[in-house]
Amino acid sequence: MSLAKCSRLFVMLALVVLALTVNASPAKAAVYCGGDTKGTTNYYSDASKTVLVGTYTWNDCTGTESLTGQQTQYVTTHSTCC
Repeated sequence: MSLAKCSRLFVMLALVVLALTVNASPAKAAVYCGGDTKGTTNYYSDASKTVLVGTYTWNDCTGTESLTGQQTQYVTTHSTCC
């Protein structure tokens, strides 16, 4: 295998690992509050986002978080500063 093909394979594998790592953790919204946010991420069964199958809530100010149900790629996230 040539060096160019090996490099491309390495880059593709690194991107796959990164994508799996990002999807494995609950999503927090990109709100800048100096680090302290609270919010909810809702997980849905499909792209229509009509059937709720899981919920992740967090509060950085109190140090609490909760995950119920299942995580999917279909999400809505709402967060605010606390």
